[in-house]
Amino acid sequence: MRMLKILTDRNFNLKLKTQLIASFLAMTILIVSALSFAVYHSVLSILKEKSEQSVTGQFRQSEYNILSFRDQLEKMMGLLAINNDIQSFVSQPDYPDEASRLNAARQIIKTLDVILSTYPYVYSISLYNRNGEAVSVTVNSSWYSKDASRSSPFYASALYERISRKSNGFLWDGQADSSLFGLAERVYPSDRPIPYMTAVRNVNALGRVNLSAVLAVNVRQEEFVSIYNSSEGREGAGSPYLIDGDGIRISDVDSRLIGEGSPFLDRLDQAGSNGSFMLPIGGRTQQVTYYRVGQTDWTLINETPEAEFVLNTLNLRKLIGIAVAFSILFALLLSVYWIYRITRPFNHLVHAMREMEHGNLGIVLDETPSTELGIIGRRFNKMSMSIGELIEQNRTIEEEKRALELEALQSQINPHFLYNALNTIKWVAMVRKELSIVDSITTLGNMLRAIYKDRSPFITLQDEVEYVHNYLKIMNARYGEGVRVSLTVPDELKACKIIRFMLQPIVENAFVHGMTSKNYQGAIRIAAARAGEDMIIAVSDNGTGMTEERLHAIRESLVTGEAALHPSHGRSAGIGLANVNRRIRMHYGRAYGLSIHSGADEGTRVEIRVPASAR
Repeated sequence: MRMLKILTDRNFNLKLKTQLIASFLAMTILIVSALSFAVYHSVLSILKEKSEQSVTGQFRQSEYNILSFRDQLEKMMGLLAINNDIQSFVSQPDYPDEASRLNAARQIIKTLDVILSTYPYVYSISLYNRNGEAVSVTVNSSWYSKDASRSSPFYASALYERISRKSNGFLWDGQADSSLFGLAERVYPSDRPIPYMTAVRNVNALGRVNLSAVLAVNVRQEEFVSIYNSSEGREGAGSPYLIDGDGIRISDVDSRLIGEGSPFLDRLDQAGSNGSFMLPIGGRTQQVTYYRVGQTDWTLINETPEAEFVLNTLNLRKLIGIAVAFSILFALLLSVYWIYRITRPFNHLVHAMREMEHGNLGIVLDETPSTELGIIGRRFNKMSMSIGELIEQNRTIEEEKRALELEALQSQINPHFLYNALNTIKWVAMVRKELSIVDSITTLGNMLRAIYKDRSPFITLQDEVEYVHNYLKIMNARYGEGVRVSLTVPDELKACKIIRFMLQPIVENAFVHGMTSKNYQGAIRIAAARAGEDMIIAVSDNGTGMTEERLHAIRESLVTGEAALHPSHGRSAGIGLANVNRRIRMHYGRAYGLSIHSGADEGTRVEIRVPASAR
């Protein structure tokens, strides 16, 4: 829970490099582990499949051996069933004397001895007559009993009952042993029963349906097992065994297991001839492989412990473990190296930003790779240099403002003295009835009042236009009243604030430079209009205009902020326009300012773009 809390904490304070390495390593471990798990289980699955194929291949050979064995044994029993001596013994139960009957039994024993010598895997052959007589031959002994129905357990066995109900054909059984085919008086306490694989059939007397006998041929289980179990398997490996149609084990290397029922009979595919499945047996997972033997009801079974496959994959697991360890180590070294290379520009950027926080402005990154981090680094360099330039520009602007304020202080005149002086001159002119002088002084007083009544750097457009109108009246009075003035200002723009004394230098240029060569005869028009969020104030005249060279020089001065030199006499010109443009840009930004349009003998038009704001 603590680890989960750390991973989900928003204030996760590990370094980016550490987080990247941890993430890369975690993904590597996850992917390598998943691949290793998949490879290991794929190999284990392949081994299981190979085991099934191998066992099935052995079972095919075992099937051939079993069917050959059964066929050979059944043919041999068929020949015995029609043997003259056996037919005579079965068809003539009543001999004239006992000696003749014994001779007939000895003859059968000789015949059976020949069979035992011909078929070495056959351990015993017995003939049980319906009248109770029996003849039996084993590898070690032989016997004849006239009343075997009392002394031989075979007559009371289920096998005898089953074959008695069967008119023809064979029965095979693997649950019998030697004690079933002997005589009670011939059994000794020290004798250990020998497990048999038994084949029985009826022997019918030719031409006499009511007379018959049972022929039983026994093969030792160890001999029969060798027919289908040719593997030498190591300790713990599975060994095949044989079950019948009822799922009863009828043949096994371990004879003690013969007769037990199969726990997984219902898992066998009844429609298929072979297959395999995994099943927990005795606390261990086993691979059960089965194979149906020909047209019989027998099924070969092999149980292979899963530990056999695990044993085969131990080296593979070690190999995978070593490969995973080396992969993780290599991934760690590789991630440390590459993440260091990737994050090095980022670390430099972080260091530079910390330096900037401590006041080291203008710092730039030397290394900017051509990646996304390089783009960020180059943007940082540009931003850092821009901040330095802005600080320098602000310092210059502040110095200029202080200089302008100093100039304003130096040029200040006591307003009360100036008003009193003007009033004195005005009254003297009125006494002398010089009305033009009175009008000029009144106009000058209005101008001075606009200058001194409010020291704010901003003024409404209405007040600025009135100030310019008073200025033009004085200029007309000076130069002969020949210049016509037209003012067009919409009511919605009159309350907009602009920089104080912004229009006067432009109007002065239009009056002095535009009208001089025309003897101050012409027209000056001042018009204001809204342009979106901005306001355009145009000052135009129909004066002499200017040449292309002169226009270019003045436009350059607006960009540089320095006065242009007049092309004819070399003196500075246009300083008023440059100062107005600089003031506008200082207050509103570089998107605002002056633009000039003019041509020789076409007049001049100066447009001022400022925000249309009442603040």
